[in-house]
Amino acid sequence: MFTNRQYYSTINVTNGGEFGKWTWSEICPEDFYAIGYSLRVEAYQVGGDDTALNGIRLYCSRLNDRSILYTVESHTGLFGDWTQTLWCPSGVLKSFQLRVEPYQGILDDTAANNIKFRCSSSPVLEGFGQTFGDYGKWSDECKEGGICGIETKQEPYQANERLRQEVQLELRQVLGKIEERIQENSVKLSTLTDQLEDLKETFTNRIEMTEHLAASAEEKQ
Repeated sequence: MFTNRQYYSTINVTNGGEFGKWTWSEICPEDFYAIGYSLRVEAYQVGGDDTALNGIRLYCSRLNDRSILYTVESHTGLFGDWTQTLWCPSGVLKSFQLRVEPYQGILDDTAANNIKFRCSSSPVLEGFGQTFGDYGKWSDECKEGGICGIETKQEPYQANERLRQEVQLELRQVLGKIEERIQENSVKLSTLTDQLEDLKETFTNRIEMTEHLAASAEEKQ
């Protein structure tokens, strides 16, 4: 939307993720600037695949009139929920800082986890993202006005993000069945051991009785 608006510069950070492609840009209407934002974040997946930050939504208004708002968000990921919106008490968003987890190799990758924006009136607004990785350096500040649009770099949805969870679940189910079998066999083995002990005691008693009878017979002779 409003892609034909003229803008003065593009600001970015140096610690963005190495994978993915730049998606389309979305820009606020003419004379509108970003005054707040919210994030789409997937909650921590215990034992599952984490995607963390999946979307950024900017809220745009005129500099001196917040009665009309527009939202822009570029491409948004599939997972998570939108967080509470954070607003500049006055002024507009001027620069940002990104929290990124480095590439994890064969382990779980989350890449961007959270973001901070600095308002022209000085306050820093930190999003309600995840905590993996570290914040990098701040971007440059907008030279004129404030932030008026967004373009995101995202890796296309990987089927293994959910397939991995399914495999893990299937593995847990198999392991659970194996544990049940082991427990069942342990119970059976314990029962068999008790039965063998009973038989041993019975045979021992019989042997003792036989020996006693044999000794008594010898004495009578």
